[in-house]
Amino acid sequence: MRTRIIETSICGSLIAPTRNTRQGEPTASGTVLPGVYFFYEMSPIKVEVTETRKPFLGFIVQLCAIIGGIFTVMGMIDASVYHGGKVIRKKLQLGKAD
Repeated sequence: MRTRIIETSICGSLIAPTRNTRQGEPTASGTVLPGVYFFYEMSPIKVEVTETRKPFLGFIVQLCAIIGGIFTVMGMIDASVYHGGKVIRKKLQLGKAD
């Protein structure tokens, strides 16, 4: 199975609105018309996504680490159950179990 390398580049702009107030200019009749003004500051942004394939040896190492971790945790659980049962049996023999 072949794996292809994907390289994607996205170019865009970050738009940051700002808030300003502005005095309107009087018209010929002397009245000021209300208005809404939008001003934006543009900042360039570039996002690059690169997908590559990990080597097979890295997969084997990760697999061995997972299997080793499972054995370690199961060993700890087994030892806890064994020693806990041993302590309870000893207390039952001595008649101290409450």
